[in-house]
Amino acid sequence: MPFHRTRTAEYLAREILRSEGFSVLRSIDACSLINLVAWAPGRGLFLIRVTTTRRAISGAAEIAALWKDEIDILRAMPVPSGGSVYLWIYTDRKAWHRYQVHPGGITEMHL
Repeated sequence: MPFHRTRTAEYLAREILRSEGFSVLRSIDACSLINLVAWAPGRGLFLIRVTTTRRAISGAAEIAALWKDEIDILRAMPVPSGGSVYLWIYTDRKAWHRYQVHPGGITEMHL
């Protein structure tokens, strides 16, 4: 299943993670839903989907509706022990909306 790649946002997300002490790998697989894999001692493994939008975003309920298909796929992914899945959305207002994906939905994340 091909997904739109947002390389600029991926690089910005990578720099945020590195500034927070994470080591980061960026996926080059065009068909992968996961764009970044990040880890840090005591923080676990992060599998991150990075995407962009030009819309103003009002919260988790709107994200869950707009990105329902991607979130459903992320929720079904096998995750290694100690790992977590995230959806990071970059808006044209230069703001990040970051959510952890759980089996039952999503929650806003704070690093």
